Amino acid sequence: MSIMNSFINDIFEELAQDSSHLTRYNRKPTITSREIQTSVRLVLLGELVHQCLVLLLRFQLSYVSYHFLVFDAI
Repeated sequence: MSIMNSFINDIFEELAQDSSHLTRYNRKPTITSREIQTSVRLVLLGELVHQCLVLLLRFQLSYVSYHFLVFDAI
């Protein structure tokens, strides 16, 4: 179990570092979903990239729809 945890932490750190580099390269103040998607494409391979991007899009849509409903109700 600790091997899997270490693997996931390494992947997360690499994605965060690549996203940060892309953000600095583009001279933007914050990391957006575009930088995260690009770093996923750079770090991961093949079908894993497709599955991760599908999940990322799904999470983005649920986040936006949730916050739209919450802030619209206020």
